[in-house]
Amino acid sequence: MSYSSGHFGVVFRKLTGFSPKQYRQHLKQQK
Repeated sequence: MSYSSGHFGVVFRKLTGFSPKQYRQHLKQQK
């Protein structure tokens, strides 16, 4: 992957509405 983690975070947030860190916490809460 040529993306920096910062760029990935921005794209991820656009797609999901979460930052990667928040998304991980969200998955933990569902289980």
